[in-house]
Amino acid sequence: MVHPGAYRMCFPLKITMWWKKLWRKEVPVFDGCASHLSAPWAPALIWSACPQAAQLIFVRPPEQQHRSWWRLETGAMAWGRSMGMGEDFLLEDYPPKTLLEAVQSSRSERVQALYQRGEEAAQKVLESGTGFCAALNSYRLPEELLPFPGGQLMAFARMGNYAENVRRYQRFFRQKVVLAETSELTQSKIGAVVGRLAKVVPNLPPSMNLNVNLKSIGRRWGKPQSALDLSGSVVVWLRHELRLRDNPLLQRALELSPKPVLAYCWDTEFHAKVTPFGSPKAGPLRQRFIEECLLDLKQNLEKIGGRLVVFAQSPQEALPLLVAEGATVLVTGLHCPEERLAEQKVREALALKGVKLEVFDPAGITDLLGPAELQHVGLPDDPMEFPENFQEFYLPTRPFLLDLCQAGLHPAPQLLSAPELPELPEMELAVTPCEDYTYEFQGGESAAWERLTIWLSNGLHGYKHSFRNLAGDCSSRLSAHLAYGCLSVQRLLLEVLGQMPKDSPSVHVEHFIYELCWREFFRKLAVRWGPRLFQVQGPLQLQKPWIRNAELERRWKSGATGVPLVDAAMRELQQTGYMGNLSRQITAAFLVEELQLDWRVGADWFEAHLLDYDVHSNWGQWARSAGVAPVNDAKKERMGSYRYYDLAMQQKGAKQYIRNWVPELDEFLDEDLFAPWRAFTLMASPVRAFHVRIHDTLASHALQRHLESHGNKSDRKVKATRRGPRTFFFAFTALSEELKYRLLALNESTPAEAEPSKEDLEQIAAEYREANQDLFQLLGPGL
Repeated sequence: MVHPGAYRMCFPLKITMWWKKLWRKEVPVFDGCASHLSAPWAPALIWSACPQAAQLIFVRPPEQQHRSWWRLETGAMAWGRSMGMGEDFLLEDYPPKTLLEAVQSSRSERVQALYQRGEEAAQKVLESGTGFCAALNSYRLPEELLPFPGGQLMAFARMGNYAENVRRYQRFFRQKVVLAETSELTQSKIGAVVGRLAKVVPNLPPSMNLNVNLKSIGRRWGKPQSALDLSGSVVVWLRHELRLRDNPLLQRALELSPKPVLAYCWDTEFHAKVTPFGSPKAGPLRQRFIEECLLDLKQNLEKIGGRLVVFAQSPQEALPLLVAEGATVLVTGLHCPEERLAEQKVREALALKGVKLEVFDPAGITDLLGPAELQHVGLPDDPMEFPENFQEFYLPTRPFLLDLCQAGLHPAPQLLSAPELPELPEMELAVTPCEDYTYEFQGGESAAWERLTIWLSNGLHGYKHSFRNLAGDCSSRLSAHLAYGCLSVQRLLLEVLGQMPKDSPSVHVEHFIYELCWREFFRKLAVRWGPRLFQVQGPLQLQKPWIRNAELERRWKSGATGVPLVDAAMRELQQTGYMGNLSRQITAAFLVEELQLDWRVGADWFEAHLLDYDVHSNWGQWARSAGVAPVNDAKKERMGSYRYYDLAMQQKGAKQYIRNWVPELDEFLDEDLFAPWRAFTLMASPVRAFHVRIHDTLASHALQRHLESHGNKSDRKVKATRRGPRTFFFAFTALSEELKYRLLALNESTPAEAEPSKEDLEQIAAEYREANQDLFQLLGPGL
């Protein structure tokens, strides 16, 4: 067996390269020639070395296989003799003079004996448990059966016996065997072969979209590009403008050419990377939402004759494929370093082909305000002078919003013409399966307008009272559509302002506009703050004693902090890709104030999982929550306090929200849901018959006391629930401190594995009954 890195002549090297592009990581791949992989001991040795391996077996007609190997081996032997190799190195009477002699030799008793020795050596390897390397050490295979320069023709009798060989591999690797023909090693068919292999490879990343990536890989080295004239083409590089209506970028492209090309680059390698904080760039739910947005745009374009080209490559690799000297590429300029770096890389790649990248101001496309609009409302157009206080931005802007939102509004084009393009490594769109999630959203411009229509009728006019609700469909849920440009912010503002009653202002409409303007505020601040927004010191460059702790981070991310309000919100995020306004404030406050973890861990986790992830708002809000960005007085008062928890606990649906996402608390009373450890505090038991699970919470003592204060202790009922044999969970109204500490002391002095005496059981039961007669009346005489 030879690694493809050294065995350059083997075709599995090409498959290895494609597989690396698919899986985006180094994969240990070994190639074995037919003479060795058809040996009876090969499956056993490979399986002992790596039982998780998958097998890809290429076959061709035996006569072609034999002829090819006979020619190769004959030439190799001739080369060996010409190099002066002695007879002790070359096998006697080898190679056979003709192909027929080679086949007959492979069936001889001598060869059968050699194979028998090989099988015995392989059996010793398996029995020793030392793995494949032992075959080359303690238990060596017969020299005649080792690789080049001799002995390979002796496998002829077994090479063509494909059925027996495949069954032998299936016996060890079961379903992880893929059989293919060498005729499938063509540019047009290799994607299908890799796809079949991918289905049997264990431990593939769950977010990996095989339907998308495999077909891209299969086409990447397809037919050579035809000599089409691309010099006058106009390409629209889409990023956050996934819509036809109200899209000034598309309108500009139509002014330049009747056949613009719309392109989107989903860089699979980039998005699969794990960040320094342990998150993927885009989790499966967010990935699915983007795929739905692209599918909807693609379908809407095709209805009117247009075309969307989606690449699985980086934009600097993909966009040059669409252009030639004299062509034009249009893009909306974005604000943050990562996005600007992508623009620079594309600019450099296009310059090599004599193509210019035209970057448009985002005002009217993804943003509400540009330099001209800022001047119009009386704000400085210099990004470094933009106010860091929201009120200083909002108050002068609010009177002009109706005028501002008229800019950039255009009807969707009614008819387009698709340009003729060369063969491209397009990404075939398919949505990521999310059977293990609670996915309740639908991406795309069509879904955005449907949601807008419903919400304007049924949700907007109660917004101020409901937008902070933990549970229920209480907010617009349009933020994800705004994030990817399925709906323009100008159109949303115009539609909302149209709902304002003429006779008197609506507090609900006004408050929605107020919240929506925070989006614009953070976009402008991202320009002012630049890279500082993503640094641990934040825009204020404050040094704080943040920590990194893998266990604390894991528990926060997975919703296992022991604080039900936090855990419910984190589980909702991971299962649905959504988290409400108040839940975001609570979970952020817990991470930075209670756990004192690096605030970027939270921002990074939200980036991976929020469907409505917006780099400006997400990182800006997190920096404010961490106190490393300027905040207003109201925010300062809430920081370090428990105001967000109070707002949540005052809601009627808060307890049901916890029950929905933290089923472990099903048997707890409503009074204990915010602080379940209160029900456990007095439950120490010295005996296994009264085993008690002590609730583990990461909340500080101060937060515990505050959450406990929201339970009405005077009106609490008592409940006992049996959880399995001889295991009870108690909720007490009260126990005397003396009894409490006696129980704790007894518990500590009794070995956990020792069975309690009958006297101990009777004593504890008597004390329980005497101290809590009401409790035992509820439990009944069976205890």
